[in-house]
Amino acid sequence: MDWPGHSSDWSHTQKMREGLAPAIREAGVAGIDRPMKIVLLPGLDGTGRLFAPFIASMPPGYSALGLAYPPAECRSYDELSHHVAALLPQDEPYVIVAESFSGPIAIRLAANAPPNLLAIVLCASFVQAPGGAMIRTMIRRTGRWLFAIRPPRWTARFLLAGAGASEALVSAIVEAISSAAPSVLSHRLGLAMAVDDRQSLAASTVPILYLRATRDRLIGFRSGEQIRRCRADVAVVSIDGPHLLLQQRPAEAMNEIDLWLRMRGLVRRGI
Repeated sequence: MDWPGHSSDWSHTQKMREGLAPAIREAGVAGIDRPMKIVLLPGLDGTGRLFAPFIASMPPGYSALGLAYPPAECRSYDELSHHVAALLPQDEPYVIVAESFSGPIAIRLAANAPPNLLAIVLCASFVQAPGGAMIRTMIRRTGRWLFAIRPPRWTARFLLAGAGASEALVSAIVEAISSAAPSVLSHRLGLAMAVDDRQSLAASTVPILYLRATRDRLIGFRSGEQIRRCRADVAVVSIDGPHLLLQQRPAEAMNEIDLWLRMRGLVRRGI
């Protein structure tokens, strides 16, 4: 784990918590008088259906709000950000957990500092188009055909879920991807291949945790480093798993999120 300030310097941690205390009291921080709301933003499929394992792994003191994107509308990142902003909790503190494609949406929201947003977690995601220039160009030119047919099960396993994925998870992935219009999936892929939200990230002050999947065949090590170059205070945690960490390593991911939030004084036990 690579957490700034996460050494044995507990006095620093205590001072940090004391400094956060007024803001925490004002927001009615979770774990004291109400559960912490986790707002879940989905990957490229946009359905939110694949979060079930992660939601099941949440300990007491948390509740989930899973959001989805319109399955038949080609919306820009700005339009999707407005879509999400309209659905965010208005009267309780919350944390956004953004998976893969949704990372730029969470970053744009964080830059605007909406009320009650305490932190964001980026899971196997990116701030700038992932992959090299040649790969991005190839995908932009061929993207319209990539989703013309139902995705083969082996691609879902190889690229997303990992070799050890259950048949049930692979089926769920294929169904989730197939539920969106091929033109919409191609459009979203094009957005990801062209995005550059480094300025928005640098302008944000919301605490950020980045979960890096060590066996990710889609999002490489470089994406996490780009995020840290924009915001050196971003906490980075590596988890041994494939791109779909929240589905294949839900307990490990939730444990890291819970620990990070508690160390920042944003969640307390004993409710």
